[in-house]
Amino acid sequence: TWLAIRSTTVASIASSAFVTRTRSRKGRKRSIAAAATVKNLILTDVNVSGTYNVGALAGTNNGRVENIIASGSVLASNYSVGGIFGSSTATSSGTNINSRVHVTTTGTSGVSYYVGGLVGYMTGGTYINDAVSGDITTKDHIYYVGGFSGYAAGGSKITQSSYTGNMTTPLDGYLGGFMGYSTATITGCYTTANINGGDWNFSSNGGFVGWNAGGKIDSSYATGNVVMGQAWHSSAFVGWNAGDISNSYSTGNFTVSPGPIPGGNGTIGLIKNYGGLVGYNASGKISNSYATGKITALGVSERPPYYVGGLVGDLAGGSIERSYATGDVTAVGGGDSFGHAWGVDHQPFAGVDAAAVAGAAAGAFRLCAGARAAGLCWHRALRRGQGGCRWV
Repeated sequence: TWLAIRSTTVASIASSAFVTRTRSRKGRKRSIAAAATVKNLILTDVNVSGTYNVGALAGTNNGRVENIIASGSVLASNYSVGGIFGSSTATSSGTNINSRVHVTTTGTSGVSYYVGGLVGYMTGGTYINDAVSGDITTKDHIYYVGGFSGYAAGGSKITQSSYTGNMTTPLDGYLGGFMGYSTATITGCYTTANINGGDWNFSSNGGFVGWNAGGKIDSSYATGNVVMGQAWHSSAFVGWNAGDISNSYSTGNFTVSPGPIPGGNGTIGLIKNYGGLVGYNASGKISNSYATGKITALGVSERPPYYVGGLVGDLAGGSIERSYATGDVTAVGGGDSFGHAWGVDHQPFAGVDAAAVAGAAAGAFRLCAGARAAGLCWHRALRRGQGGCRWV
């Protein structure tokens, strides 16, 4: 049996026994108890406003939620803001949630964090088969913004879920088309979101995850285009990676400009670390993954681009296996270190068998650092004679 509720102008459902109010101002902030189950609920044209920990269904989810359909809008001025939940904890779960709730934050620089299409801030929980399509709009400088969740800590597990909305996030950092910051396990997920953001030095932005800080991403992809204004460590898939990426890909184009973003006030810096799959790879393993989009770094003489690659911008650590990129790489305005596979590599080529490249023309493909004798990691465009790199 489904319960349908239409045109709700409070935060969540005030009379429901499964929701307990923790505090109230303009928008009511309620939590779902750990022992509670909420299911078979339709929320239509909800209109929720508040300051922090704000969501259309509840401020915090500690319990079990399944079979939810929601549409409408959420407006908040501070942190932990989501289309369905403001935050979620380790005891929570969400299955078959379909959210078309639009999320807007007015934002305050240095204060407003954790904005997501489904949940703003996750400290754990299991979420399966959830689809989010509501738009996300932020103002001023906001960290940790994602199409599905802005922040997901270790223990969070997201499977077979998606974000297909639009994101208008012009000044943000730790920004991702699916997840802003993640130490979670993400499996079988995707996003189609186009990204346009990143003020000076507002770093770690990606078409899928902005900052993968030890999380695992498997069998996932991003298809949206990413446009950045001089944000460091950014790419069409993961901006900063310190975790494992496997069986995943990005097809969107990535473009970075020297900035500044109109209305921005970030500190000027270098145009540095951009890639088709990963901008900056600090550690972790990339395997069986690829990028096909074009990479364009638009610099000027005083702010030239550095470390730009079709697959990885800066391979500072970790390893790459059986992965490739096929898109053109273009760098404008001087600078240093760019290439089809990666821009700069701080690791030795130990263990690479010269026989792996026997018969190939010089530069036909570049083996990745730490690749095994089979040499299964290269920029496929070069080998096929397609695509190219160039300085302008």
